[in-house]
Amino acid sequence: MTENSHMETGALRKAGLGLYVLVLAPTVALCGFQAAFSIALGGALAMINLALLEAGLAVSLSPTAGPAPVAALAMGSFYIRLCVTGGVILGFNNAGWVNIHALVAGLSIPLAGATAYFLMVRPLMDWYERAY
Repeated sequence: MTENSHMETGALRKAGLGLYVLVLAPTVALCGFQAAFSIALGGALAMINLALLEAGLAVSLSPTAGPAPVAALAMGSFYIRLCVTGGVILGFNNAGWVNIHALVAGLSIPLAGATAYFLMVRPLMDWYERAY
């Protein structure tokens, strides 16, 4: 990866984490346990899955990796992550701790953070660099 893509990845992580805190703080203060726990769980699962996906892609896209092991690694890690995520959600849902609407909102936080970064933060940074 180039230095610029490392900076981009770090900025995307910061945008996702910032939005996670921005959404979670008022939810904890104003809503019940189920909603706050569901948003926290959904956001944490989504960000962990994205970090694992990034690590898997870094291994898969390395020039020394062959095509057969890369395909097996990618599919295997995908199915393991899917099963673990589904198991965690199912377990907490069976315990009665999950509000499904809040969970979906929590799972959407990293996507919303990336969207906010590319539509608002990055254009402002580019404008600032061109201006000065």
